[in-house]
Amino acid sequence: MDEIVAHKDKNKARECKKRYRTLNRTKYNESQRRYRKSSTKYRTRNNAYMREWRLQYNFGISPKEYDSLLKSQHGVCYICGNSPKTKRLAVDHKHILNEKKIKKNKQQNLIRENIRGILCHKCNRGLPLFNDNPELFRKAAEYLEQWPAQQVLKKEKEE
Repeated sequence: MDEIVAHKDKNKARECKKRYRTLNRTKYNESQRRYRKSSTKYRTRNNAYMREWRLQYNFGISPKEYDSLLKSQHGVCYICGNSPKTKRLAVDHKHILNEKKIKKNKQQNLIRENIRGILCHKCNRGLPLFNDNPELFRKAAEYLEQWPAQQVLKKEKEE
């Protein structure tokens, strides 16, 4: 049972991997530690290259273009105005159908055309929660300003 047997059925393969991990816990943990250590070393040594590759592959822009976008926003998140502390600001883009196929076929121009701006991690993660729908954002802003529950509670108290 030293090797993981390849299965066509994904569930069987998952079970086999799980069984291997439990039977060979120390061997598995050691290989994971070695992998994490080596990949961390690689990332730190090749940080600039990794950043360049990620920007080019995911968005079709160069680090220089990213920097000019950031400069146009005065180095802060477009929505909240916060400057980055630990992470770089994220490239926000409209998600398009078959995005993975486009990346695979190296057609980054299509993704590049859908870049909206640069946002902090929180703002970038928040947009999809409203389905990128501006009307929902307006309604949420109205909700935060008016507190509709308080209006109802005040009426109940008066009666």
